[in-house]
Amino acid sequence: MGFLPEQSNARQQQPDSAPNISCPHCGGDQLFVRKQPPHIALRCASCQRWIKWVSRSASNRFPQEPAVKPSPALKLVERVDTEPAKPAASTLLGCGHCGEISRLLNHLVGIERHLEIVTRALTGSLRS
Repeated sequence: MGFLPEQSNARQQQPDSAPNISCPHCGGDQLFVRKQPPHIALRCASCQRWIKWVSRSASNRFPQEPAVKPSPALKLVERVDTEPAKPAASTLLGCGHCGEISRLLNHLVGIERHLEIVTRALTGSLRS
């Protein structure tokens, strides 16, 4: 009365099999089962997400969870594509302030030029 017997038979005849199920999250078809007592989870191998709980009889249709391979120990190595840092010219002379001193001397020369112009203007205006 509530539903037709044909629909219930169709649902019972359609078992969960590996080729008919794909991941609803990523669409992957590589599925496996993981035992999470007291349940058995069907998971996607691509995105590692849970799909649904399956019965023990249905879990036989899917491969077991793949074994986790231990990652090898990583070693730090020196980069080959980079050149070694070159010391600055001022470091070669033994003084780290040589560049600063030359910059300040150039700046002082500019200030002297400006002072000469100001003194000429003032001395010229005083004479007139």
